[in-house]
Amino acid sequence: MKIIGDRNTICFEIADSYSEGLLQVDIWAGNKLLTDCDNMTYVSAFIYSLNWEKQRIETRDIDDDFAFFDHGPTTDSFVSRIKIEASEASISFEFDDSIFHVSLPLEALMDRLTQVIEILTKKEHIQSGDGQ
Repeated sequence: MKIIGDRNTICFEIADSYSEGLLQVDIWAGNKLLTDCDNMTYVSAFIYSLNWEKQRIETRDIDDDFAFFDHGPTTDSFVSRIKIEASEASISFEFDDSIFHVSLPLEALMDRLTQVIEILTKKEHIQSGDGQ
């Protein structure tokens, strides 16, 4: 298992095994497992949505209604919004009838998203026989 980040802020735990286009990815925030109902991702779609989200954040093409962590069925059990002020990312989560917030340096968040995308892309290429 690959672990990117820390559970106290934002963490992705990516399983080693990959089967039929699906891969287990657990997402943690504020020490809460957000993907407790569905942690199986369709890797191609997950990579696409992570890249799209990362690009929007990099270009600051977001507003207060920007749905952060909007990655299909895997993230349907929670709602998240992100605000960026200077070099800090403040993320709110609505999950299990509660609202909580985490903050971390924007650079750390972007690094985590980049690492996850790279790991998933590599796994996808290996699964399809395109690379090592």
